Amino acid sequence: MMTQKVLEWFATTGQLGLVGLDLWQEGPSRFLQFWEPWAALSTLALAFLAYRWRMQMMAVKQQSSLQQLQRLHDQRIENLKSLLESVRIINSRLSFDDLLLKIAAEGARLVEAEPGSIGIVEGEYLVFKALWYRGMLQEKSLVFPLGKGIAGKVAQTGKPYIVNNPDDEPSLLFPEDVKLYAPHGFMDIPIVDRNGKVVGVLDVRRPGGRLPFDETDVQILELFAHQAAVAIENGLLYSKLEQSKRELEEKNKLVEKSLREIESLYKNEQKVNRMLQELNQMKTNFMIVTSHELRTPLSVLKSHLEFLSEGLTLFAESQREAIEGCISAVERLVENVENIQTMLEISGGKIELDKSTIDLCQMIRDIVIEVEPFAKQRKQKLVVDVPGKLVVNVDSTKLHSALVNILQNAIKFSYDKGSIYISLTVKDAEAIVAVRDEGIGIENGELEKIFEKFYTCRDPSKHTSGKFKFSARGSGLGLSIARSYVEAHQGKVYAVSEGMGRGSTFYIHLPLGSMDN
Repeated sequence: MMTQKVLEWFATTGQLGLVGLDLWQEGPSRFLQFWEPWAALSTLALAFLAYRWRMQMMAVKQQSSLQQLQRLHDQRIENLKSLLESVRIINSRLSFDDLLLKIAAEGARLVEAEPGSIGIVEGEYLVFKALWYRGMLQEKSLVFPLGKGIAGKVAQTGKPYIVNNPDDEPSLLFPEDVKLYAPHGFMDIPIVDRNGKVVGVLDVRRPGGRLPFDETDVQILELFAHQAAVAIENGLLYSKLEQSKRELEEKNKLVEKSLREIESLYKNEQKVNRMLQELNQMKTNFMIVTSHELRTPLSVLKSHLEFLSEGLTLFAESQREAIEGCISAVERLVENVENIQTMLEISGGKIELDKSTIDLCQMIRDIVIEVEPFAKQRKQKLVVDVPGKLVVNVDSTKLHSALVNILQNAIKFSYDKGSIYISLTVKDAEAIVAVRDEGIGIENGELEKIFEKFYTCRDPSKHTSGKFKFSARGSGLGLSIARSYVEAHQGKVYAVSEGMGRGSTFYIHLPLGSMDN
């Protein structure tokens, strides 16, 4: 409407101009009188039109700026969406190696670049284990000491670095690799964890034809690198968890295998035990039958030899010696048979005590008198140190047998002309009998084995027999019987020795309180 009025005004002004020309012809004074008010109006109209044009130009420029801001806003929204999508991708459940590949690929996509690689800080080095080349990943190991080369400096300082023209960059550590893999330039971004520690470096390459990298690209990749650091940390934890899980599964498999083997061994052991029990029972049966079968002929031999011994004066000296040797041999056989029979009864749990009140001191003195003739044959000295009297309630037969076996063992394993000491003390409601010799001694590993049934020596070829012969070993039952009889009285028997050649001491502990029952 305003424009229409202006046009109308111009039309009127044109007509007035013609009128003004006619008036000029009539005279200047006449013209000026007519033209001055219309000139002022024309000036105002031109000024208004200029202002109107300027305002329209400013509106067009402002509209263009708003459109540019809208485009920048839309671009930022797209970048943010792309960044969030990249973050979502790298935070998905991936293996650690696949995670590094995804980080490299997504980082490059965000800035329209090509992926390079991911270097991980390992101690004092930054290690790249693979590089992208022509759209494919190649196994390529590059190791940067921290502070050396572009990537090494980024890893040490935590600051990004842009190289748009590799030919002008003097800090390249592997220039030949840069010419091959990133001829148009590259950008390295530090990957910093939540504690501010650089854990790796993201490398992207500038493709041919792309504008040089700038600070905007750095800002985008730095935002992405922060999320990548979290993903790498989680990936390492997940990788360790998966490794631990695999190791646990392997261990479980090994445990299952071991359990199956143990079960198999247990079944085999059960089978072997049954066989051993059967063999042991067969051995016991054999010994029972053998002892019974030997007892009768030995009794007959012994009785006949004793009959012959009554008329030794009728025989020559050599014959008398032969008869005495036979009597001694038969006595040893009878003793061994009786020991076997006794051990069989003990093994069957048939130890029955027939207790009576005796003087233990007198029993020890009687036993010493009993074995003294044999000690004299070896020129040994028996030293007795017992109190005057100690009344106890025991099975005298079994306790006598136990003491004889231990004293007999001391005589056997003492050197000729040696001394054997027998003592009796009372301490803490116990009667303690000690038999100490100065003989061959006992190795530490043998101190318990000597009380086992049938234990004599490791090498059977060195076995010697005899009742009191030096180092003679009989059936290996004497000490086992002694321990069984003492333990039946609620006591204990054990030996101590400082080693071979240093003698030994056997202790018999008899609790006085339990012997009254």
